[in-house]
Amino acid sequence: MPEAKPKKLGTGENMGGGSNGGNGSSNGEGGFPSPYSMEMARMGMWVALISLIMWFGALAMLYFSRIDEKLDYPFVPPKILWLSTALLLASSVPCQLGLLSIRKGDKEGLLRFFSWTLFIGFLFIVSQSIAWYQIWSEYVATGQIGRKNPFTGLFYILTGVHAVHILGGIVWLGIVRNMAAKGIFSEKRHLAVYLSTMYWHFMDAVWVPFFILIMI
Repeated sequence: MPEAKPKKLGTGENMGGGSNGGNGSSNGEGGFPSPYSMEMARMGMWVALISLIMWFGALAMLYFSRIDEKLDYPFVPPKILWLSTALLLASSVPCQLGLLSIRKGDKEGLLRFFSWTLFIGFLFIVSQSIAWYQIWSEYVATGQIGRKNPFTGLFYILTGVHAVHILGGIVWLGIVRNMAAKGIFSEKRHLAVYLSTMYWHFMDAVWVPFFILIMI
């Protein structure tokens, strides 16, 4: 009686990040994540983003609650914030193109577009640093040292907290870019690319209401 042949396991081709299909264990074949673990990762990201929405929303409400006091506390936002906003919004374009590239199996495209995203993100931080310096210089030049202007403090809080999260995104994108340089990602396996892109777009979107509040 011939021996029964062992059942052939799936190859895991469809178990990569950002794709569907395939059955298997929680770890997947050959280290590929299973659809279940990918959905858990996406859900975890949404939970994290929702918590950030509440955090940033609270900061925005704090600023908005004192808008009526601006006549008593003159505050002129630095014009370079327009450049900062343009840079940050522009950075989402290569970031999304990088994700679209790896979905087509274009590893070089992912590496190139993520490099551009990191460069523009760095320019955003530089422009914000200039804005912080300009506010401080004007604060000193006008002799406001020792005088409490809540909008100066709120400006630093809003832009500072956002910048810290942008720096976190830059570190994350940098790690993903280095992984891309090693050829780790593929058309069917790029969950880290998807999640980092999702986070970056979120941080871009968060900046828009902050920018509007500061400019009012």
